[in-house]
Amino acid sequence: MTEETQKLNQQELFEEIADFLDEYLDAMPPEVLRDLHLGVILEPEKKMSPQGLIMGEYRISALGNGIVLYFGSFLSRFPALPVELLKYEVAATLRHELTHHVEHLAGDYSLAKEEAREREEWYRERMERGEGKDE
Repeated sequence: MTEETQKLNQQELFEEIADFLDEYLDAMPPEVLRDLHLGVILEPEKKMSPQGLIMGEYRISALGNGIVLYFGSFLSRFPALPVELLKYEVAATLRHELTHHVEHLAGDYSLAKEEAREREEWYRERMERGEGKDE
């Protein structure tokens, strides 16, 4: 497969996942999407953190609340996954980010607090092993 063909196939897959997300969101109860001003955005790139790939993010800003999913991150983590299973992974990540949104609406940040504890533990363990001191 040529690089050009691979890019075309990735573009087609991106469009298929974007269409899937539109249909998935259309089937959601309106209460779940309330105050999601910036909607759900599928970005083509992958995103990294020190801990690894970021599949999606819930964002709160002065402009409003939104969810960003990183298509490139899904391709990196699941390079040979059949399309239907890739859609399942995208939907699972969207549900995770929607959980952040619903908790935000309720003033309950349990999931965000749990993720912060996990990040702190990851950094603590790394420092105990002597990693990252010169970075």
